[in-house]
Amino acid sequence: MRIPHCELPDHSISTEHFLPRGDSSQPDASGSPTAEELTGCLFFSPDDGRIWLNDQRMLLLHTSSFGTLRREIIERLGQEQARGMFTRAGYLSGARDARLIRERWPLADATSAFRAGTHLHTLEGMTKVEPLHFKFDAESGFYEREFLWHHSCEADEHVAAYGIGQDSVCWTEIGYATGFVSGLFGQMVVFREVECRGMGHANCRVVGKTAEQWGDVERDLGYLSVVKPTAPEQTPPLAKANHDASPPTGTEQPLIGASAAFNAATQALQRVAMTPATVLISGESGVGKEMFARQLHQLSRNREGPFVALNCAAIPDNLIEAELFGVERGAYTGATHSRPGRFERANGGMLFLDEITSLSLAGQSKLLRALQEREIERVGGGHGIKVNVRVVA
Repeated sequence: MRIPHCELPDHSISTEHFLPRGDSSQPDASGSPTAEELTGCLFFSPDDGRIWLNDQRMLLLHTSSFGTLRREIIERLGQEQARGMFTRAGYLSGARDARLIRERWPLADATSAFRAGTHLHTLEGMTKVEPLHFKFDAESGFYEREFLWHHSCEADEHVAAYGIGQDSVCWTEIGYATGFVSGLFGQMVVFREVECRGMGHANCRVVGKTAEQWGDVERDLGYLSVVKPTAPEQTPPLAKANHDASPPTGTEQPLIGASAAFNAATQALQRVAMTPATVLISGESGVGKEMFARQLHQLSRNREGPFVALNCAAIPDNLIEAELFGVERGAYTGATHSRPGRFERANGGMLFLDEITSLSLAGQSKLLRALQEREIERVGGGHGIKVNVRVVA
C-alpha cells in the first residue's frame, strides 16, 4: 500500500534497531525505564525560569489557557485545520519522547520502552493511560495496541467549550501516541480514537495499528501533513464550512463576524447543521436570526429543498392555523379555493418561524403536534398530510 507523504521534518521515523516482538500475555516488564526513573528526568530550575525533561525544555501551562488557545484556533481556522495543527504538535512531542527513551535507555527491552510512553504521557499531564492489550512483531511489521485514557485534559476543554459532539476530540494525544510508538517501532503506527468523552463515552479508548494494517489511513496521515491555508483571516469558520458543503445560491452571502458570541453561535450552527434536529435561535429583534436560519439551511442535508419563512407576529391568531397548515375550499367564509400552508410549501426543506413567542397557546400546541407526528391537516380537511420539514424558530 502506498503511504501518503507526511511533512514532519526533524522527526522522521527511524528504520534502524527494530525492537523485537512482544505481547500482553508476557509478564509485566520491570526493567528500565521505570515510572520513578522517568519522573527523575523532570527538573525544575526556578533560578533561571526553566523546566527540563532530560535535555528537553518543558512548559507548565494552565489547562484553561490551553483550552482558550485551542478554542480560538478552532474558531479562527475551522475544526479540520485546528485538528491538523494539534495532531502535528502531539506527534512531534511523542517523537521527541521516543528519542529520549532510545538515547537514555538504549538497552531497554521492548515492553519497557513502549510502557515508558504511557508513563511519560501521564507525567506530562495530558491523560492517565491504562493499557488494555498489545501485540507486536517488528520483524513481520505487526503492531496492535489498545488503551483507555482517563481524565483527558483535551476532552475536558473541548466539552467545556462545545459540549458533546459526534467526533473524537483528543487530537494532541492521538498525535503523541502516533509519534511515540512510530519512533520506537520503526514504522508508521497510526492511532485512532474509537471512543471519546467528547462524544459522550465514559472514557477515551484508542487503538493503534500500522498504516498497512489499517489500510485506509489517508485522512489520518493528512492531519500530519503541513497545509498552508490561504488568507485564513479572510475565511471565517462558518464561511469555510459553507464552502465545503455547497456554495450559497442566489443573493445569500456567508456570515461574517468576529465577536465571541458570534463565533460561539457559528460553531453551534455547524455542529447541528447536518442533523435533523429542530433548532431554536434566540436573540433580540434585528440581530440576524433569519440570516442564521438561512445559513443553517445552506449547510444542512436538505439544502436543495425550499426555505420558507413566516413572521408569526404578523399573522392574526384566527388565521395562524390556516397559514401554517393550509386550508380547504369552503372551510370558512372567504375560503374560495384550497391552498397549501407553509408546512406543505416547505416540504423537503426548511420552515423558519420568526417571532414564534407571539404564537397563542393553541397555536403552539398544534405546532407541537405537527413536529411530533410529522403530519398536518389542512383547516377543513379530512385527512392527514405527511411532511418532511425541518423547523427553525
